[in-house]
Amino acid sequence: MSRNAPRNRSSNRSRGRSSNPRTVRSRSSSAYGNMGSPSGVGFNQLPPGGPYYTQQQRMPYQQPFGAVPSQQQNNHARGAVQGAAGNDLVHVTFTRSQFEKLTIGSRASREASSSSGVGMTVWFNHLEGDVEIPEICVFSIANTCKFKESGCKRLHAKCPLQWQFKNNDSWYNFREFHSKELEEAFQRPERDGVRLSAIDQERLQADKTFMNLQKLLGKHSWTADFDKMVIEEGVNSQDIRRISTHSSVMSKSKMATVYEWYVKDECDDNWIKYGQVNTANKADCVPNITSDELEIQFTREKVAAIDFESEKHQYTLDFDKMLQTNKNTGVTRPVRRRTKIRPIKGAYYTCKAVSDSTLPKYWAAMDSKNIFNLFVLKASDPEYVTNTVLMKKTLPNCNIIEIKRIQNPYLWNAYVNKKKYIEKKNNSGAVREQYLFHGTDAGNLSSICEQNLDWRLHGSNVGQRYGRGSYFSHSAQFSDHYSSVRGNSKVLLIVKVLIGTITLGHPLLTRPPKDSATGNLFDTTVDNIISPRVFVKYDNQEYYPEYIVEYH
Repeated sequence: MSRNAPRNRSSNRSRGRSSNPRTVRSRSSSAYGNMGSPSGVGFNQLPPGGPYYTQQQRMPYQQPFGAVPSQQQNNHARGAVQGAAGNDLVHVTFTRSQFEKLTIGSRASREASSSSGVGMTVWFNHLEGDVEIPEICVFSIANTCKFKESGCKRLHAKCPLQWQFKNNDSWYNFREFHSKELEEAFQRPERDGVRLSAIDQERLQADKTFMNLQKLLGKHSWTADFDKMVIEEGVNSQDIRRISTHSSVMSKSKMATVYEWYVKDECDDNWIKYGQVNTANKADCVPNITSDELEIQFTREKVAAIDFESEKHQYTLDFDKMLQTNKNTGVTRPVRRRTKIRPIKGAYYTCKAVSDSTLPKYWAAMDSKNIFNLFVLKASDPEYVTNTVLMKKTLPNCNIIEIKRIQNPYLWNAYVNKKKYIEKKNNSGAVREQYLFHGTDAGNLSSICEQNLDWRLHGSNVGQRYGRGSYFSHSAQFSDHYSSVRGNSKVLLIVKVLIGTITLGHPLLTRPPKDSATGNLFDTTVDNIISPRVFVKYDNQEYYPEYIVEYH
């Protein structure tokens, strides 16, 4: 029978038990209310013998992407859990609704992405982590994603997982040390949560990029609760989710995520993996279903519940409530779905699989454990000489103290890929690119080196006269006005910018307008079409901050 066809629940269950001790059941409509009739069929057309279920009724988590169950449905589901336990509230771990947190992304992010017309690939080392499809792109791990130019809908990373938190309806990526703490605890089925390290002064001094994270999380030490999938601090809480590659039962990739299923032991409160004997070594209590078979039913078959048995008992596992019920005794036990335990090493989260094929040949060798590296140029280096000439052309009286090259393979590859995309989009061969200046405060440099320029995070000293984006100029003297003095020196960034097609900007623009001649969006807005001095960019993949010039 088709999974989409209406079915009689009672008849299916009786047939299942007579032929196979393992039976699966569709979701009861009483727990989720009336969600509409089956597609193309009215309820008055159905033969007697119901109840009947649409695909949406059977599997509310298969609603159209982004659909959210109503508050009434959620309240009813919570009531069902409490009622099953009587006066003792059972803490249900990793319920179906929590599973949805891991698989349904930010609606606002998807709407913004679909309306923008131009894709943008989001990486794990960006602070903002909203993606249309909340999964790790398995091809990004080996740097082979064919959508990285036009904008992949999944999160790009160099490992199969990433932890995120939600703030004001947007998802943000945890830094490496927090992801490690969360993952190490989550892999242990006996762990309910973990207390996260605070972003202390020592971390801030070691890496200034933590300042932006601290603005969102504060200086508190948050506690993660895996039952609720939240982090909590006092009365405050924020949702969290774990983004990963596909389950291993859905993908043959070596980078697929392996999940294991556990039930709380009746003898010693240990968590026993399905298919294994319990603490008391009672072989007659071992279910005739394995962890892998449960994962198939949960992920691939998407059933609501499944019946199975041991030599001694018959059981029902409710995937919504994550509870196993003994049909003979009525005793319920919590069930957990956790990732397979694997060593957590620093290199597991860092991007050690960076491809060198597209990196500039003049770059120095890098430590693969670092997201970016800074290299001080010698006065005799050709790059030093070229940049000095560029600076003094429009700022002749400046005295250069030091020039550093920024080497960030992830920002560079994003820039190169976007360049290829623009060339194809404009169908005009090589896109025009130019070295431009950007004035900033020295306190922003570490964040810029890791995540690139973002006027929303680093502010805008020039206002929004020509659009709401990042501002650049070919004049070092002009950009010098927007560089803050620290001690006795200032800093300017020399940035490689994809200029492409240009049009006149205005304050209300949040992206370039459409070119009526081609139907494509312009690439850049400017202050003057004939002789532009100010260039505004709206996509941080269209520029790469390559040099830091310290001067006075």
